[in-house]
Amino acid sequence: MYKTTIKDFDMFTKMVFAYQDLFELNNWDIDTDHSDLKNLGLEGRCYTDVKDHVATIQLNKKIVIKPDLNCLALHEVMHIFLSPVKSLAESRWVSEEEVYQAHEEEVTKLTNILIKKFKRR
Repeated sequence: MYKTTIKDFDMFTKMVFAYQDLFELNNWDIDTDHSDLKNLGLEGRCYTDVKDHVATIQLNKKIVIKPDLNCLALHEVMHIFLSPVKSLAESRWVSEEEVYQAHEEEVTKLTNILIKKFKRR
């Protein structure tokens, strides 16, 4: 078993905020937490409130093997990135236009991010 350290958590948090910036999620209030999630199978977890644009990303204190913190931070931020579409998909009262609009917003964001990234090369 690997116990994540304060240094791991600090690095994880820096990566979360870097990905928040990269994916243009600056309208979200993201908090990070270093918690004992009681499930060794979970490296991290993300809670989102789409309406208020608030999220909490947790790093588990005890993990089976040492995690790739960069990959884990990206994974959890992607949950936030995709949460508006997920929220709509879970809604019972959603119109086809709302789904289309949310999907289009995500595709446009990703397109712009990738275009910026590849132009730097």
